[in-house]
Amino acid sequence: MAQSSRYRSRLYAQQRSKLLAPGAARGLGILPGINKTAHRYHHSYLTLVYTTTKTLNTTAGSPLNPPFAGRMASVRANCSTAPTTGLVYDILADGVSMFHTSTKPTIPTGLLIGNAFTPDRRSFQVDTKLQIQVTTVGGAGGPLEVTLEFEPAYKD
Repeated sequence: MAQSSRYRSRLYAQQRSKLLAPGAARGLGILPGINKTAHRYHHSYLTLVYTTTKTLNTTAGSPLNPPFAGRMASVRANCSTAPTTGLVYDILADGVSMFHTSTKPTIPTGLLIGNAFTPDRRSFQVDTKLQIQVTTVGGAGGPLEVTLEFEPAYKD
């Protein structure tokens, strides 16, 4: 029995060494035949863009249904007219804020683009209803464009 397990592990090591790229460190090689561009795309962030109406108000906008489940990476917004006192917005997932403990995302006074924010609740499912709600208009002019970057949860 010991010989057969040794033989199997030796055979596995030989097969594995054929798969490794020449000169690659053991266990870190790239398998031949992998489309590197498709592989990189498969593991990159995707974006959803949400645009509001020209007149900004504090009503939650139309729901956005993501095409598949994922994990939110960052949120960033821009508007057409800079706010005079700062614009604050929120992202609602099924009617509940994704920023329940951290600071809600903002566009600072006098700027057209806000910084990237990471929500507290990051994961969402296919049937999750995502909405953008402006909580403080701050004199900003629309339309407001919110970019949601997320990592999809593919089922391979």
